[in-house]
Amino acid sequence: MPSETRSNAIGSDPVAQRQAEHTDEINTLQTQLDTTRQAIDERRSRLEERRVLVHRTRIGYRHGIPAHLLRGTQPDEIDQYAKQLRQWKG
Repeated sequence: MPSETRSNAIGSDPVAQRQAEHTDEINTLQTQLDTTRQAIDERRSRLEERRVLVHRTRIGYRHGIPAHLLRGTQPDEIDQYAKQLRQWKG
């Protein structure tokens, strides 16, 4: 129920009006919290993608393999894959 309708339905009961105001404030804060959490999750995801790209670039450079050909998310996985590609490349 929108706050105006709720206020009209409550009438002149000051306790009920304060409760309605607090409920609206809580709902607003919950929305802000959800938005902030979503933004944090998106930033963490982008940071993780960058971290993996840095590892692939460094390891690929060391093995002479382009980063876009490498797979894995952890440095040891990426390194192992680079070694396999290097052996295949000859």
